[in-house]
Amino acid sequence: MGAQQLSTDFDGRIGENIQRLRKAKGMSQADLARELTARGFPFQQQGVLRLEGGTRPLRFEEGLAIAEIFDVNPAMLSDPPADAAALAAQLYHVLSDIAGIESQVRVLQQNLEVYKSAKADIERRLAAVGAVQASGRWWWDDDPERKRPLTVAEAQKIIDYSEMLKTPEPSRTDG
Repeated sequence: MGAQQLSTDFDGRIGENIQRLRKAKGMSQADLARELTARGFPFQQQGVLRLEGGTRPLRFEEGLAIAEIFDVNPAMLSDPPADAAALAAQLYHVLSDIAGIESQVRVLQQNLEVYKSAKADIERRLAAVGAVQASGRWWWDDDPERKRPLTVAEAQKIIDYSEMLKTPEPSRTDG
């Protein structure tokens, strides 16, 4: 096999990978040409067509820009096509999963802040009505015989009662 044949095979493989990556990203040839032009490489749709067809060699700097556009390692552009397609699909799924997990983490962080705030408020309100915290639990402290954990129902009654005490009575006017 001559040097010309190796070069053509290489250019063809790069072209196939560019086309595969472009389609996986949902871009047209014109979209890719615009992205390359925006990065300082004047391209038109026909230039991308020739790259993908393997009839125009890819310059190193252009390859770096294309890899950046597709968010892949530049070496992936020269991978054998079957490997590149599988890797591109795998990368797409991994990136999609990461985005979903990051979204879930943001929601969980927001929920955590809400629960921490509610916990602090409930603890403040329990302490205000005479309950004490020891060993990670809340206890009655007003009667040594009753020194036992608060039940959820008792805690709610205490909170309700403390709220009632905070509510001012309506003023009555004698008429």
